[in-house]
Amino acid sequence: MKSSKILMIVILVLFAKISTFAMNEFGQNPKKIPTKKIIVTKSNNCCYLGVDHQNKVRINQICKNKSITTFELEFLESSQVCTIIENVTFVDNHGKKYKPKGYSGISNCPDSIPVSSGDRFTWSFELLDTSATSFSLSEVELEEASGMNAWQWRDVSISHCRF
Repeated sequence: MKSSKILMIVILVLFAKISTFAMNEFGQNPKKIPTKKIIVTKSNNCCYLGVDHQNKVRINQICKNKSITTFELEFLESSQVCTIIENVTFVDNHGKKYKPKGYSGISNCPDSIPVSSGDRFTWSFELLDTSATSFSLSEVELEEASGMNAWQWRDVSISHCRF
C-alpha cells in the first residue's frame, strides 16, 4: 500500500512537470526572455552623408533622437581597428563641442579587432543643435597607436538634412 501511494505521488509530480512544460512550450504561459535594449532611430531622424576618410571609413549617416546624435560609419577595407571615444571630437560650425556618449560595433583601444569591408559601427554624442549646418568629426592622433591612422572629417555639410 505504501508503494502504491509513493507511485501515485511520483505520477502526480511528473504530470505537474509535464503540464508546466507544455504550458511554457506552447505559449499558454510563456517565460519572458530578457532582451538587450536596442536604441532604435527612426529613418526620418537620419540623414545620408556618404563622406569618406581616405577611402577607408565612410560616415554613412547622421541620426538624431531626443537626446543623442549618432553617426553610423562603415569600413571600406579590411583592417585592425579600435576606438577611444573620449578622444573623438565632434564640433559644429558654430564651434560648439559635443561630449561623446558611446559607441558600438568596434572595440575600445588598445584591443583592436579585425574588420572587413562593409562592417559598420556607431559613435554617439550629445544632441546636435538644430541651428548647425555642418560639423567636423576627428580622432586625436595617439603615439601609442603607431600604425593606426586617426580618422578625420572636416566641414561636413548637413544643410540638406531634415531631422
